[in-house]
Amino acid sequence: MKAMTLLVTFAVILYSQSLTAQATIYGKVYNYTTNQKVNADWIVLAKTGQGLETTAQFENASEYRFENVAPAPSPYLVRVSYGDVIYSQTLQVPESREYQVDVIVYESTAKWENMIVRVPHMIVVRNGNQLNVEQTYEITNQGRKTYHAKDHKLSTFEFKLPDKVTFRGVMTSYNGSIPLQAVAMDVNGNKGINVDLKPGTTQVQVTYSADYSSATASLDFETATDLTEFNVFVTPHDVSIAAARFTAMNDEEMKANNFAVYRATNVRRGESLAMTLMGGSSRQAEHNHDDGGSIVAAENAVQAKAFGWIALFLSLLCLLLFFGVQKKKNLPAYQAKEKGKPSKAKRNDLTKERDRLAAKIADLDDAFSNRDLDEKTYHKQRAPLKTELRRVVETLHH
Repeated sequence: MKAMTLLVTFAVILYSQSLTAQATIYGKVYNYTTNQKVNADWIVLAKTGQGLETTAQFENASEYRFENVAPAPSPYLVRVSYGDVIYSQTLQVPESREYQVDVIVYESTAKWENMIVRVPHMIVVRNGNQLNVEQTYEITNQGRKTYHAKDHKLSTFEFKLPDKVTFRGVMTSYNGSIPLQAVAMDVNGNKGINVDLKPGTTQVQVTYSADYSSATASLDFETATDLTEFNVFVTPHDVSIAAARFTAMNDEEMKANNFAVYRATNVRRGESLAMTLMGGSSRQAEHNHDDGGSIVAAENAVQAKAFGWIALFLSLLCLLLFFGVQKKKNLPAYQAKEKGKPSKAKRNDLTKERDRLAAKIADLDDAFSNRDLDEKTYHKQRAPLKTELRRVVETLHH
């Protein structure tokens, strides 16, 4: 009887500790431009979930220490505001221990320098009597400063649209994050957007359409910046192009996918790019494969307490083994699970994918909070990301 009382007491203690154990996140704000620690305007710990939930905050600090952080399957974000630019670092907190996360920031500059711009793809699609165009600019900041305009009404990147086209919108992304809608402004005959160009790669995706009812259209415009290369992909591939500045590329793989490819290199700012498109078969608009809605899974109360019950079960099992009851019953299952663990290389890949998905979800949450995305679009884009993140986390912690 005493042994059983001891058993239950020990199990309850272990179970209570498993539910109350908390993590600590600490680190510093490091300025990569000056190679020194700096004071940030604010440092926030945010938990991703249905939105960005701020759990703690420091003001005017160069170091931080967030204590009593609850382990969670959803990632945390350490977000820092420095020089009116927001920087963030993703962190997974699966267990109760200390985590060091240093956030790298940069000095800002209003001078355009150390920038390389190219158009990795301009996709032109004939859909009946209309041409749909998606034109992507890739801006690589090779310096150690963020190109930033203090006045948010000023543009940091400008682009030209061809004459007589219907502008559809512009989106931006940074280092592979999910594209977010941007607000386009008119700037001396150009279009401009205000986006912080941090060291790394920023993509600006512009969409517009042109009338093609006469089976011919001209896309003539001047470049607003130097371009190292400009790639055009046209579908169907039998749409012919007259463009003196572009060279047709012999790409059998793209042709097999119904695309013709053209390329121009070393395009100078203000240089005229003229394309006349003619004829070609009509490619019907593709469906978006949308099921008409999105499913956002609610948190399961049983799942939320699962780790606590597992701890209780394991503590009971350990004591039963100690008393010699069913000594070897669970050994084969335990060994099989060990063999099924991901390899070190696979875990590294999964960790990178987890952080990438978490960053995309955080960008979406930011956009929704700032009212850059409507609720329907927000949930539609977020649901598959959350599902994929959950799958990656479960695989990683198998």
